[in-house]
Amino acid sequence: MFQKLSTVTGRFLTAKLRHLGYVPRDENVHRAVMAQRPVVDLFPMAPASRAIVNVAQRLFSEPAPQILEGGMKVMWQRLMRETEPPR
Repeated sequence: MFQKLSTVTGRFLTAKLRHLGYVPRDENVHRAVMAQRPVVDLFPMAPASRAIVNVAQRLFSEPAPQILEGGMKVMWQRLMRETEPPR
């Protein structure tokens, strides 16, 4: 799955992905979706939750890219704009 996502990202966003980990199949993800709550909040010790935390820690322990161009720049700008708290 990572290889397919990496190929598409490279082709359409002209960006390169790094594999930081994976999230295992976990019935608690389905339960969290049905409850409309994040799995890491509802089931913090579940295998999927621990894997998500692990990937997030790896991601945030790396330095941020200095220069973003093309599709990645647009994607990050949109992501940051949509996650800002309402004023």
